[in-house]
Amino acid sequence: MMVVVIRRRWFNTSQFDDRIRAVLLGSIAWGCYLVLVSETLSLFKALSPGPLIVSWLLPIPLLGWQLRSQRTPVERLEPLPLLSHHVAMLTVAAVIVACLGTIAWVAAPNTWDSMTYHLPRVMHWAQNQSLASYATHEPRQLYMSPWAEFTATHFQILSNSDRFANLIQWFSMIGGLLATWVLVGKLGGSLQGRVLSVLIAVTIPMGLLQAVSTQTDHAVGFYILATLILLSDAETADLGSRQGKVSSLGAAAGTGLAALTKATAYLFLAPFLAVFAGRMLWRHRMAAWRPLLTFGAIVLLVNLGHYSRNSLLYKSPLTPVGLGQYHEYGLQSHHPAMLLSNASRSAAVHLTLPAPTFVNQSFDQLRRLHQWLGVDPEDPRTTWPGMRFAPPPVLVHEDFSGNFLHGLLILGALALIGCRPQFRREHPKIALYALLVITSFLLFAGYLKWAPWHARLHLSLFWLWAPLLGVAWTWRIRPLGTILATLLVAQALPFLASNPLHPLWGDRSIFATSRTSQLFLARPQLGTFYTAVAARLASSGCRDIGLSMPPDAWEYPLWAAVREAVGTTASKENSLRFESLEPEATSRKLLDPTFVPCAVVCVRCAPHRRDLYVPLFGEPVVVSGDDLAHSPHHMFFLR
Repeated sequence: MMVVVIRRRWFNTSQFDDRIRAVLLGSIAWGCYLVLVSETLSLFKALSPGPLIVSWLLPIPLLGWQLRSQRTPVERLEPLPLLSHHVAMLTVAAVIVACLGTIAWVAAPNTWDSMTYHLPRVMHWAQNQSLASYATHEPRQLYMSPWAEFTATHFQILSNSDRFANLIQWFSMIGGLLATWVLVGKLGGSLQGRVLSVLIAVTIPMGLLQAVSTQTDHAVGFYILATLILLSDAETADLGSRQGKVSSLGAAAGTGLAALTKATAYLFLAPFLAVFAGRMLWRHRMAAWRPLLTFGAIVLLVNLGHYSRNSLLYKSPLTPVGLGQYHEYGLQSHHPAMLLSNASRSAAVHLTLPAPTFVNQSFDQLRRLHQWLGVDPEDPRTTWPGMRFAPPPVLVHEDFSGNFLHGLLILGALALIGCRPQFRREHPKIALYALLVITSFLLFAGYLKWAPWHARLHLSLFWLWAPLLGVAWTWRIRPLGTILATLLVAQALPFLASNPLHPLWGDRSIFATSRTSQLFLARPQLGTFYTAVAARLASSGCRDIGLSMPPDAWEYPLWAAVREAVGTTASKENSLRFESLEPEATSRKLLDPTFVPCAVVCVRCAPHRRDLYVPLFGEPVVVSGDDLAHSPHHMFFLR
């Protein structure tokens, strides 16, 4: 309804692009409303089904009244002059999206980060009925940008299921495809360029994998693209016009939501925001200060709750200090040689192709570059602890799969921009856009320590490249777009159909196994332990469960297994409660002194931790080995 109201009020035209703008603004408005509801109900510890249902229904009368009061006739949509090959390419894209949607709905969320902090924070917020910080062994549950998990919390509470968790990324991908269509037009692309850009975006290997997970790179990518469109609209509109105000406010809210979704948005959006502010000041002089200050205030307001919680606990709104090397993301040296090292290694994570000779030779050349620079490619000041700079594995994986073909397309497009003045004259915005995306990449490489899983974090950058690629690869040589489309679809098929975490056939198929079983596809031995724990808890009547876990432990599958075995009830005295007993030092002050567990789940239970619980509970009733060979046993203590 928000989209319909916005379209009728501000975008009542026959242009397809304006319909998409209404969708983008409606999505941003809904995202902001969801933040408002979450933060407000949290203040009263009211994140529960009743208040959420009322909050979701509350806007409907107002939106209905708005629709009734708008008497202007609705403009009919002008049909797009699609040719047969355009229809074929868009049909293929739609089939890919539909397949991903089916997988996202059927499959359980089971990527590593989902197990350790994305979904555990959702369960703790739902349990506590509040977003307030809590004692935890995994600090990322507290300080990471939370918008996607806000959304997952609403769906978890309303449906009492994680069924909708993957769909946040899937819907974000659809929004990104719509935004890509509009951005191609803004860059001066043809209809063929728009169609090819959509296919380029929907076949990004990492995008195919993330569209069925609870990672957040599709979500932040969508808000970044929507923000760029609205920034461009605001810049070209008159300062005091209705269009200028709506676009500027929408861009500000989109920027705030992007930052609240994932902190990489600060790096990726910074160059575009700087150019926008500079052009506004150049064009409007002092008159630009008020809208720019309003812009900043909206971004701050959207993130105020998250900033406040982090500041109160960690003395910093964004990056906590003093949590150890595994939470220190920034480079410790910004020497130019270090920056070049990081940029080259960041690009190298996409050398994932079954040509070992070529890949090894490429890495040899990169090592020679580092020798010439006098830099260690595994320097701890620029490298994530314990990571080695080596050829990336050729596998289908949500953390490590690279986008090699798309990288080649980027290099070809940059060569076209640099070598063909005629192309730049026909597309005057394209060179600046490419420069800004490159700057975003350099900011990323110049701030974050290198790690092989940065292939995942680069997804937003590939979203930014997609519109430019559609313009470049359909210039002058029209048949080339069809050839590229065929190659893109062919290379996408393994990532669509062979995701090891969501197998489509065989005994482990998502269509043949339970959702709880799917959680343990990557760690079956842990699944055996958690299932045994859940069975003992179900028969014992114990509902207050203490968690003794190290950082990065798989917490969420325990919630899911126990909830399935025990069942859930609205009765407060019978409801499950999970609390960390050995939280990290900063959140230890948030321990609830009244919580007395009747059972303890000790994951990777070192001898000193076992000795802590044996005097209180006796010998463990369930003991299991671990999938990780270097880890000690898991133990379950029951009073």
